[in-house]
Amino acid sequence: MAKQPKLNAARIRRLLNYNLSTGIFTWRIKRRGRPHGWKRAGTRAGAIWAANGYRHICIDGVSYRCARLAFLWMNGEWPRWVMDHKNRDRADDRWRNLREATPSQSQANRINSNNVLGMKGVCYEADRRKYKAYIEFAGRSINLGRFDTAKEAQAAYAAAAKKYFGEFARLS
Repeated sequence: MAKQPKLNAARIRRLLNYNLSTGIFTWRIKRRGRPHGWKRAGTRAGAIWAANGYRHICIDGVSYRCARLAFLWMNGEWPRWVMDHKNRDRADDRWRNLREATPSQSQANRINSNNVLGMKGVCYEADRRKYKAYIEFAGRSINLGRFDTAKEAQAAYAAAAKKYFGEFARLS
């Protein structure tokens, strides 16, 4: 059995069309798909995985995230790092919504699911009756101070996030 060629920009452009304003990939050729049989040319490629919320396309038995395929399709090479969705919608693969990010930059754009206040970088210290502001950067936690209100603590976090993370800062 012949070895499949590695997926490159030329091959993906032969297989798929990419609409950069909608972020939708469509098949250029008729393909056999599983489990639903043949995929006609012009039909939307891929599906959103419930496990992670990203749209994936399977090519030659390998699953690829659409954001990475969009980068390959547009730039002719694979991204060095991870692909970040600016609006945090994992299924929104419009070109203007995508940016390449280091793992650290990508982490700056998320909020922990166990944050009960819903404010990134803010926690309540019941024993002190104060709101603590902190930021995690370069593998360490930096204390930004304690405040009487959550709003004051959030403002301290926002200023630090802009300083440390720039355009990747997530303020809420």
